[in-house]
Amino acid sequence: MTPTDAHQRLDALGVLDDAHDAGTYALTVAVPDAVDAVQRRWLNAIDAPLPDAYADQLAAAETCLYVGRSGDIYDRVMDHARGDVRRASFLRAFEFVDVAGVWPGDANTGVAERDRARALAGDGVVCWTDGELF
Repeated sequence: MTPTDAHQRLDALGVLDDAHDAGTYALTVAVPDAVDAVQRRWLNAIDAPLPDAYADQLAAAETCLYVGRSGDIYDRVMDHARGDVRRASFLRAFEFVDVAGVWPGDANTGVAERDRARALAGDGVVCWTDGELF
């Protein structure tokens, strides 16, 4: 996803102005549906193995989300779209393909980030945040 695509998606979601606040966000990520392909992508990007249980969950998921937090959601989503600044480990291995949601009212804390991931996970959806998979 390019920065222009991300900007347009935030606008289509109706959160373009709100995205300039602190809070949490979720990005849809393309993950292979085969465990060996998940592991290969991870090893190529991170040079360390992904726990087998995580690889199994990622490959089996219908939807995979990366959940993050920022003092300015818009700026951080643009960082992810450019891919050249402060790139998250998970997004080095797997491609960000869409903005799934923005929650500007959430606190800019690790607790809020994990709480958002827990709330989004389930029914074929897995969420990665700060090295944890929900």
